Amino acid sequence: MDKLKFCSTKTTATATNNEVLREGRSINRTPSPATQEKRDVTLEDQYHTEDLHLHYPPRKRSWHTRPQSPGLKWYKEYTPESCKRGRVLVIDYVKKDLTTVGKRKVASQEIHDLEGLRKLYANPAREAEATLRLFHIQNAPWAAQFLLRKFNINARDDLVGLDFDRYIRHKRPEKKGRKLPMSGKTWKTQHDPWRGVSKTAFGVDYLKSYRAPDPAEREPIGIKGKIMELNCFDHDDNPYNGWDVYSCYVQHKENVSNVDPEIRNPYKQIPGEGGTDQYHLPRLEDLDNGSAILLFEESNSGSIEDTIIASRRQMESRWRRLPFYLAFESQESIEDDQMALQCTKMIVQDIWKATAEVWEEFLEVGGGHVGILEDRIYENPADESLAPLLWTNSDMWLSVERLILVHKNIVRECQANLRELADRYDTWLEKTTGDFERLNNLIQEDLVKPTTNLADLMYKSVGIRDARHAVELSISLWRQVILLFVVQTVFILT
Repeated sequence: MDKLKFCSTKTTATATNNEVLREGRSINRTPSPATQEKRDVTLEDQYHTEDLHLHYPPRKRSWHTRPQSPGLKWYKEYTPESCKRGRVLVIDYVKKDLTTVGKRKVASQEIHDLEGLRKLYANPAREAEATLRLFHIQNAPWAAQFLLRKFNINARDDLVGLDFDRYIRHKRPEKKGRKLPMSGKTWKTQHDPWRGVSKTAFGVDYLKSYRAPDPAEREPIGIKGKIMELNCFDHDDNPYNGWDVYSCYVQHKENVSNVDPEIRNPYKQIPGEGGTDQYHLPRLEDLDNGSAILLFEESNSGSIEDTIIASRRQMESRWRRLPFYLAFESQESIEDDQMALQCTKMIVQDIWKATAEVWEEFLEVGGGHVGILEDRIYENPADESLAPLLWTNSDMWLSVERLILVHKNIVRECQANLRELADRYDTWLEKTTGDFERLNNLIQEDLVKPTTNLADLMYKSVGIRDARHAVELSISLWRQVILLFVVQTVFILT
């Protein structure tokens, strides 16, 4: 039986239907702009456009068959060593006016050093063509520091600044005694009329599974903050789990409103003020004042494969094709502002969906652990040597309950903040609240209640055993008293 340890851790797809043969006749169809947009989505990689059309095999196909869509390309091979380095995925959702009629272009690029980020912003044409820009930062503190300054997140002025940068820099939570508490935090929506943006953020800790090392080997360097160890049935399925942390910053471009002249401009340097240690005021033209989403992730293992949104997996491929999905869901052509808003909603929804999937993985492992514990206790319910194990499990499930409640509260706070960010009458994270309510009920039914029932069974079994021993002892004492009385009577008579 093994241990599971938990630590506190441009492709183009174009489909046209210009001519359809049916019953020997040629039927010409001209699709509407909305329908054409549903069919045409252009994706761009590495600053160049590569058109991949649907190629039909040479064999004859009937008019109703449809070929399989080609997959997205990734232009650099990863090795186990390169996975340990920081990485930034940048996805630009290009404006409608800069693409051909009926098409949507998405430009994506992977960046592995600071010079790549500087080159990205050194191209003002690309910066101006994006209606929404997504940054996925994985184990890259050099990128986090650069982007914090570029979006003025690390501003010290309370009027336009957030303390979100302190949360990102503080990678390890503080211990309270021997425990490593996991938590989360949200930042209320803040409007910056000088930049013409509104912004909000949230960050959470979550449980992440890792593969358990061989007991004869040392624990891998970089895995710290272990939360719990769980048993498993399969000798090949032996991950140990740790805590990780991710944080998300959402910035929405809005119409620039008139600012009260009596309010001090935080971006204006006042003559006569200054000093060697004074905070450097950024210039508005040097900041990124467009709609953007920044997802910062840190994994205990240091690998980009161990973050909640793994690199080059389903979520990132989906994000590179978001206009494609939006075109199929909508019934009319989408404008740039509306597309940016809908993409933001889907990306935030996907982040919380990935969090729910991590919880489901934990519940699967935790259910197996509880099953092993039940087997051991049912063999001998009165075995008091298993009592410390029960108390340890109860304490672990208490920490898990607290964490799922933190996630539920953060989801509700995010809903209010995101509504204030863009549209007060729009709905955000509709399905997420139900998912976390379901997860909370599963934790109660699969982990907490079975452990409580085992503890109650042990208490009752020990009580029955002690009562039986007491009866046996009283009977033995009674027999001894009778025997002593008989012996004394015989001695007297003789």
